[in-house]
Amino acid sequence: MHFRSASCLSSIWENLRYANHQATIEQIIDAATLTGAHEFITNLPESYGTFVGESGLRLSRSEKQRINLTRAILRDPKILILDEATSSIDTDSVARIIPEMFDAMKQRAILLVTHRPDLLKHADVIVQA
Repeated sequence: MHFRSASCLSSIWENLRYANHQATIEQIIDAATLTGAHEFITNLPESYGTFVGESGLRLSRSEKQRINLTRAILRDPKILILDEATSSIDTDSVARIIPEMFDAMKQRAILLVTHRPDLLKHADVIVQA
C-alpha cells in the first residue's frame, strides 16, 4: 500500500479516511494508536488536520509506513499482505506494533514478508524461499 492523497495537498485525516469513508474519529484514533501513528500525529502542528503534501512529502519514511498500516487496519481487509511494511520503523516500535496488529486482526489472513526474524514468532505458518 502506498501513501496516497486525493489532491496535491491533503490532511492526515483525509488520507486515513481514504481507506474507509465511514470510519469515525474514534476508529481512526484507535487504528492510529495501534500502529504507533497517533503519537506523532498529535505532535504535528494541526494534529490530524495537518496537511502533508503530495505523496506525504512532509512525513518521514517511518511516519508514512505508520500511516499506511493505519489505513490497512481501517480498510479491514479479509487478507492483508505486508511486504516489508515496517522496514523504516525502529525495531522496538515494530516489536510493539506487529503483535497488537495481529491480535486486532485475528480473523484475517495476514501474509507477512519480512527480513526481521523476530517477527516470525507471530506466524502460524512460515514459508521460506
